[in-house]
Amino acid sequence: MSRNDSWDNWDSWDSWDSWDSWSHGSHGGGGPSGAVADGLTRSREGHVGLPYRTDPTSAASAIKPALIRRWNNTTAGELPVVGRQLMSRIGTGTRLQLCEADLQRGVDVSGASDASQATVKIGSSTLFTLSRPTRSFFEAQAMRVESWAALRAERAPEILTQLGPQFDSWSAVANLTPAVTPYTRELIMVAMSFTSSVVQQLKYRLPVPRPADFSPRIQPMIEAPAFFAYPSGHATQSFMVARLLSLLLRAASQSPGLQELEVQLYRQAERIATNRVVAGLHFPIDSAAGCALGLALADYIAQRAGITNTTNARQFDPGNQTPALDNTDFEPRINPAPLGTQLTVELTGMTSIKTVNLPVPALDSALLWLQQRALCEWNTAGY
Repeated sequence: MSRNDSWDNWDSWDSWDSWDSWSHGSHGGGGPSGAVADGLTRSREGHVGLPYRTDPTSAASAIKPALIRRWNNTTAGELPVVGRQLMSRIGTGTRLQLCEADLQRGVDVSGASDASQATVKIGSSTLFTLSRPTRSFFEAQAMRVESWAALRAERAPEILTQLGPQFDSWSAVANLTPAVTPYTRELIMVAMSFTSSVVQQLKYRLPVPRPADFSPRIQPMIEAPAFFAYPSGHATQSFMVARLLSLLLRAASQSPGLQELEVQLYRQAERIATNRVVAGLHFPIDSAAGCALGLALADYIAQRAGITNTTNARQFDPGNQTPALDNTDFEPRINPAPLGTQLTVELTGMTSIKTVNLPVPALDSALLWLQQRALCEWNTAGY
């Protein structure tokens, strides 16, 4: 069973076995039907003939096995050498694993013994620091969750369609049709899988029960997932995708249309996060923490993939604010930016610590190969 089973009711992510159906070709590497296997067996028996012979006096002995396809930059007939060119000869699901391994390298999530704070480190550099508010903070927030319940009937279609990865929502803004942007979608899936791992580790280090555990009046419209609430996975992944797409498209194009596209991606991320509060599954502060984490992870993914050169480390501490955030909703401030500068998201409780310089991606990086293919989908006629 994949760890992605633990996502917030992401039934479509139950297993990476489903990647077979995501193949760019007609076959995803799965086993053939019994009839096909039987037919091919009988066909071979009918036309292959006798096995290779080792008798030097036999004319058939001149026919020997040899590599037919030429691999990357090797001499014809030689075995392949390591290089990211081989990525095009590997299945989608395997590429995901290789790319995620690039992202996981050097990542460590640790927490204080009293579960008051947790950190995400890349090697010796701190990427993200998250603090957990007190019990009374979440008790006050439970009243905010109850107040949002009035919108459930109106937003039910959105909430139900957003249970899994929100490709339909993102594609509505950025046209991520599989035939047009297969590698961009693949990059997003890699980023979401990595993000899932980090989110679940932080939830474990900073355990916060779901809103329904604080008040029987909340009564979620769908069953709460079997893990903790803080930070929100939906908020994290939606803001991560919004920023990652923004960084990718800015690296590919200088179109004036990017400004509005970026704004819509972030506004959509905010609505996806808020819908989880409406559903009764999250506190507003879960969304705020997820937003801050998603932005930090997107910066890290972009640098590790070779899209950008630097990463902005962030900190989120909701319990040390004046006025207090316990009676407030999730209210990020999205600031559009002209071409040449990056759109910014401001959030009470979130601070940028410093710029973190990570190693340049290795030339054989699977993630670098995928990023380059995704970039070509936006700045060339083909890929």
